[in-house]
Amino acid sequence: HDHCGVVHRDIKPDNVLLDGTNTAKLADLGISGIMETHSFANPQGHVGHLVYMPPEVGVSTSHREGYTTTGDVFALGLTLYEVLSGRPCFAHPGTGERLNLHALISTKMSARTDEEMATAAFAAGWPSWVSAAIKDVVASCVKTVPASRPKAIAVAMTLSDVRSAIQTRGAAE
Repeated sequence: HDHCGVVHRDIKPDNVLLDGTNTAKLADLGISGIMETHSFANPQGHVGHLVYMPPEVGVSTSHREGYTTTGDVFALGLTLYEVLSGRPCFAHPGTGERLNLHALISTKMSARTDEEMATAAFAAGWPSWVSAAIKDVVASCVKTVPASRPKAIAVAMTLSDVRSAIQTRGAAE
């Protein structure tokens, strides 16, 4: 991801497919591009799904600054939350239904701290079986400052380590 400079710009659960070995594959590369050679300016406005779009894209004046690999990591965090919890990100705490578009954008743009962003994104809560390590890596993906988010490879390695620990613990029991 980072070493080749590809930006997907539409990471969401619908674009993650599983192969025969349950390995996740990212699909729908139609609006992706390579950072150094692709202009991300779009005269028609932003592209990608607004729910998973990082907040910096909404405040970018040229559109180019907002679309980076760190934006994909933000969308990955929201996607992981939905896949692991079975609940929508940015849900209304009372109903569990996703916020309307205006409230969603307002919530993303007004989050000043990482804690505010994670609280809003994961308002529907986590199932009890999700470990603290997984919650931490997912929360690290939705940090408000793009440079504070981990690289995609670091997220993959952390999740792999968590998976190995779970398998090791299961084999020992």
